[in-house]
Amino acid sequence: NNPKHIAKIREENELNAMENRFLNTVNSMSKGKVNFYLKDVIEMVDEKNKDFIIDALESLIEKKIIISSI
Repeated sequence: NNPKHIAKIREENELNAMENRFLNTVNSMSKGKVNFYLKDVIEMVDEKNKDFIIDALESLIEKKIIISSI
């Protein structure tokens, strides 16, 4: 959740608007909580079409920007 690291990710990767929104939400949530679930992030992103959010999440996982902690 280091802002410099997130800025570097954004510079090095071509992220679409929804991917950026998802990362912004993750960054915001990580400041207040030690642990949270991705379903919580999906619920927090203000988008009626949840498929857009799921597609962004899948893309971030494929790009290895979001990785499993398990």
